Amino acid sequence: GARKRFSDSLSLYGENRIGFGGAAPSLTRSFGLRFDPTKKLSLQGSFENGRIDDVTTGVFRRTAASIGVGYTTEFVRAGTSVELRNEKGALLDQTVWLLRNTLSYAVNPDWRLLAQLNLARADSEGPSVRAAEFTEGMVGFAYRPVDNERLNALLRLQYFADLGPVGQVTGSGQIQSPKQVSTIFSADMNYDLSKKLTIGAKYGYRQGRVSLGRDSNLYVSSDAHLAVLRLDYGVAKKWDLLAEGRALWVTKADDKRLGALGAIYRHLGNNVKVGLGYSWSEFSDDLTDQSYTSNGPFFNLIGKF
Repeated sequence: GARKRFSDSLSLYGENRIGFGGAAPSLTRSFGLRFDPTKKLSLQGSFENGRIDDVTTGVFRRTAASIGVGYTTEFVRAGTSVELRNEKGALLDQTVWLLRNTLSYAVNPDWRLLAQLNLARADSEGPSVRAAEFTEGMVGFAYRPVDNERLNALLRLQYFADLGPVGQVTGSGQIQSPKQVSTIFSADMNYDLSKKLTIGAKYGYRQGRVSLGRDSNLYVSSDAHLAVLRLDYGVAKKWDLLAEGRALWVTKADDKRLGALGAIYRHLGNNVKVGLGYSWSEFSDDLTDQSYTSNGPFFNLIGKF
């Protein structure tokens, strides 16, 4: 790909992307622009065309266009974007609408309001794919007191509805995971015991229902409690170690599971660190993920701002 900057406020880009292996190898071309008419306002647009070989629907062509608006001030960061896709093949003929909204507002120096709304809707005319339906809404508060830099906390309330068809890939990369409708509360806290040692804890509660299969309309309760304890230790100037213990209790099935993970991280500058680790947990600390496939090695990239 390449990017051309015409002025301080206007830039264009173009790129070709090739995807190998997995459930949907692809070849796509995309073009876009970014225009910043003022310091506070930014506008973005893009166009994409390509060919995807999906394991469920076979080969199809995708044509997509999107437009987005961003607004940034000292206290507010907000953005919205809408994307329209047309996907057509031998077993697929559908139009997909995607909507993304984010908001961050500094209530005062200690508290920040966070909000998010993501929607996906599809109208399908092919016999093998039903209309997809995905909704994710979140509101939360981040707490970082200016007179106590050791403490960080995040409270979140999330609504999650994944009612898409068989073959839809979930956020955890699963195809056959069940449909679900969940409301999730979580509280996450970190405290620096010293310059090198940080202790963290998380509690999450999920109230919702999950289908017996991706193609089933029979649902059962999926209420669950999650508890996490973790330690971060800075062994050297640019190296960190992470150890974490987890517990999950699914109340309807009276299913109690324990897990752990460990990782080592390397800092790249002041704002990014990358890590390699291994998880002995079958379950994720993301309560929207009900696939129980989270064990094994992992790679993680973290941004710090």
